[in-house]
Amino acid sequence: MTTVTGQNAFSNSNLKKLFESFGATPDGTGFETLTSYLCPVRYQNLPAILKVVIHPDEKNSAALLEYYGGDGAVKLLARKENAFIMERAEGDRDLVSLVQSGHDDEATGILCGVIARLHEPKPHPPAAKLPSLRERFNSLFRTNGVTGLFQQARHHADRLLKDESDITVLHGDIHHENILFDRHRGWLAVDPKGILGERTYEYANTLCNPEKLPHIVEQSSRFAAQAKTIAKRAGLPLNRLIGYAFCHAALMAAWSFEDTQSEDTVWYKHGMRMAEIIKPFLNTEIPS
Repeated sequence: MTTVTGQNAFSNSNLKKLFESFGATPDGTGFETLTSYLCPVRYQNLPAILKVVIHPDEKNSAALLEYYGGDGAVKLLARKENAFIMERAEGDRDLVSLVQSGHDDEATGILCGVIARLHEPKPHPPAAKLPSLRERFNSLFRTNGVTGLFQQARHHADRLLKDESDITVLHGDIHHENILFDRHRGWLAVDPKGILGERTYEYANTLCNPEKLPHIVEQSSRFAAQAKTIAKRAGLPLNRLIGYAFCHAALMAAWSFEDTQSEDTVWYKHGMRMAEIIKPFLNTEIPS
């Protein structure tokens, strides 16, 4: 097997060996993200994506795709150590554009539909040890941030996590850019992280996204409307959905601060702004 790691992980020679080991051929330009390397390929005469995991956050991606079995997510086609090949979603629609064009409710409905499929009972558990939801919040609990907002988020997260219910396998990173459209199979999730935790948390990140459209997302009225829509469609307790959204927004800021030691990043500012927007809705009723 070929394991791709280290400084020269994506040299032409290493990539050639990796393609050969899978029997795949490049079908486009590869690119590197903060957590992985991806390249369009042809695999068994099918359009596919080669993904090489380079960050621990992505270590369970292949196991989760295998667990989903193509139901609500792209199919896992092959895997070898820290590399795998998955189905390539090919379509001409995307959720960010839907929101941008004034169809926020439609995008939210699609997100809820995909999540519901992912949460349906599966024949076998994932072939990986998944972190708990409390572990997911480690960065928030250990952040040096002493602002009232971080303190309140830590306290609220602790309360929610002491009373978890409806625990299931979570994708762990559902947002508008991780749900792709395929012209043959519809809307499909990609890039699962894998968490074992309360079902309600899965929906929290959608309320803070799409982060590329802050003029839409960072509005109290939008948050209130979408939170009510999600809670109704998914059968969730609205107060816990709001609580998890608040804690997740602070967690996003904590992740950014932990990585950069700076409060002057897009992710830190977005997370803190969302937390401020959501805070007034904690422990209150959203008016009809």
